[in-house]
Amino acid sequence: MSAAIKYSEVHTKDEIRYIPFKDLFISPENVRVVSASKDDEKKLLASLKAQGLLQNLVVVPSEAVEGMYEVVAGGRRFGGLTTLVAEKEISEDYEVFCKVKSRADATSVSLSENIKATLHPADEFVAYKKLSDSGKSEKLIAKDFGTTSANVKKLLRLASVAPELIQTFREGKLNFDCIMAFTVSEDHERQLACWKELGRGNISAYSIRNYLLNNTISDNDGIAKFVGLKNYKNAGGAVTSDLFQLKTYLLDVGLIEDLATNKLNDEAKSLEVNGWKWIDISFDGFQAARGLTRLTAELLGVPKKLTDSITEISKEIDDLNEIEFDDLSEEDEAKMDSLSIKLEKLEEEQENYRSFTKEQKLISGCIVTFSDEGNLNVLRGLVKKEDMPKSKPKEERSLQDDPTVESNALVMDLNNYYGQAFQAELLNHEDMAMDLLIYTLASSVLDSGGYQSRLMDLTIRAQYHNAIGIDETKASDQLAEYEARLNTAWTFGENETARFAQFQTLDRKEKMRIMSFCVARSSIAHPKRHADNLSHAVGKLMGFGMNNYWKATKENYFNRVKKNVLVSIGESVAGEKFREKSEKSKKGDLAAVLDQMNELDGWLPELFK
Repeated sequence: MSAAIKYSEVHTKDEIRYIPFKDLFISPENVRVVSASKDDEKKLLASLKAQGLLQNLVVVPSEAVEGMYEVVAGGRRFGGLTTLVAEKEISEDYEVFCKVKSRADATSVSLSENIKATLHPADEFVAYKKLSDSGKSEKLIAKDFGTTSANVKKLLRLASVAPELIQTFREGKLNFDCIMAFTVSEDHERQLACWKELGRGNISAYSIRNYLLNNTISDNDGIAKFVGLKNYKNAGGAVTSDLFQLKTYLLDVGLIEDLATNKLNDEAKSLEVNGWKWIDISFDGFQAARGLTRLTAELLGVPKKLTDSITEISKEIDDLNEIEFDDLSEEDEAKMDSLSIKLEKLEEEQENYRSFTKEQKLISGCIVTFSDEGNLNVLRGLVKKEDMPKSKPKEERSLQDDPTVESNALVMDLNNYYGQAFQAELLNHEDMAMDLLIYTLASSVLDSGGYQSRLMDLTIRAQYHNAIGIDETKASDQLAEYEARLNTAWTFGENETARFAQFQTLDRKEKMRIMSFCVARSSIAHPKRHADNLSHAVGKLMGFGMNNYWKATKENYFNRVKKNVLVSIGESVAGEKFREKSEKSKKGDLAAVLDQMNELDGWLPELFK
């Protein structure tokens, strides 16, 4: 048996040489086939320009061309040198640092060179911090490593997290999202307190940010947009940033509220000369307006010609309506449609003459506030309960219960949207579905008073909904997708006994999904509030919100309410200027504008709130 070969004996033949670039070419023995990413190539090229070739190439003598060498390891570095030659950064005579190996080792050497361990992210951003601490700027670090200053800034921010937490990240007890979340605060003590408080449970990036940013305001909040980040900073306000979510947080809540109050007070003073009984300011105008009655501005100075035209066309329409439906000719129907279009245009023109009277102002006031987009918003013509005349004028209407805002058909559709969305939300809460099912059965069987829950139909009929566009809602998609994933093979049994036997073969998870769907589909929920509305209580427990399932559009809402309502909706989010701009707009055009307004994302009719 031959003696063991020593490591030193194998490697004594390796030769370190400087070989001119022109005498090198890529070997077919190089195992790297898949190229690195463009970003990695960019970083490598930047390193070669800044530092030169820091790691040698591995080459073998060429069999095909005497005096030439094949690069078997370091192909990416050789490619970078090729680019530098092409860009005339170096010449073809540039001496390249190489290790010469025998041809027999070519493939194994190339394979070993290309199998590398991935650098842990913590090691990477800590290394960046060392460079920064040594005096290198973010811009210079970015240039040396072929990346952007913004990326370097993020990595340095990660390195600013408490060392104890970085070590916890290395040990796999924190994920990368959590480390990013800790960067919203530079206070190590607060970071560690957060970890001590939350680390015992199921910690998440959301919970970390929520803990560290408690009592702060995002630059995306309405009050921050209203005041303006620049104004806040000029007043000495401190901020912190979340580089990874591209958000800025305002730390001095008291200051931002003072600045907002001052700005609202300035606007309120400008309204004092207009004759309103009172003027208030509020950070939440619609909450402040709850319980108040809103007056409708009166029609003042309407030209007689316009009034006469409206009266004349209205009479023609009334006369046609007197004809029995079966007796209406095609000409009558066409005339009805034409007259209705004319009347709508004339009524829209008439709306431009609305304004609040002196008498209305004597009993009402304004709330000066701002929208979620930070726009100034003035709610006018609001009457407090104690100022309400005993004989309620026709023009007065409640913000919560306004019969002029929505027709019966629209209210019916809104109820259907709500019921469908409630069903879709219930799919996400198996435990709640189980509780409702058992509660409903028990209320009928065990309650001595024979009480039956009104949230489920005990006859177990699927509750379907019908409204404009209801089959295109998010709720409709979720219900259909959920149903498509149910195991319903058992329903094909030849008789009930066979179907039940097949149903029993389903596992518990499949049965629970079927139970959840059936409970959801048979639920009867409606948005109208009253003390004994179980659907509202259940919805609150589930975190149910209509804005997750329904969005007002031209077709399902805006086209179906009056112009003055559309103006009020636009004014509520875009401020007083919206009312001024829309004075002469047609109802259809106004509905189309609201349909495209990003500010109305999340807006809901009062019935849904």
